Amino acid sequence: MVDIFEKLNDLNLSLQGESTNILASSSKIEAFKNKLILWQGELNKNNVDMFPCFSEFTKENNIDFLSFENIISRHMIKLGENFSKWFGKFPANEFGWIRDPFCFDAFESNIPLNEKEQLIEVSSDETLRIQFKSLTFQKL
Repeated sequence: MVDIFEKLNDLNLSLQGESTNILASSSKIEAFKNKLILWQGELNKNNVDMFPCFSEFTKENNIDFLSFENIISRHMIKLGENFSKWFGKFPANEFGWIRDPFCFDAFESNIPLNEKEQLIEVSSDETLRIQFKSLTFQKL
């Protein structure tokens, strides 16, 4: 549990601060949800390296991890279900153009026509494309 709470605390801290925005936060949340899936797969292979405190504890005390496998596995599954329920999937088709207007298909978006036209103008400007690629999100 210590390891899970540490990872949740790290996620929580990364979602705070002046330079935090919904786009960056949604990426971090999606990454955490994917890590939960990865960790579940590693648990199924009897690997607990992603939980260093637990791994060290079981080794130091000569405890068989398999006796805890079901409990940890159920906890990971429930945590993943709750994350999906609480955060859902970020609607990239609606906001993906904000991340990168040059790699977004205006024709497939749900934005109003006048905004599609503006997006096409921006995404067709090679000078803007070069400038955009050289900037970080915080500078935009």
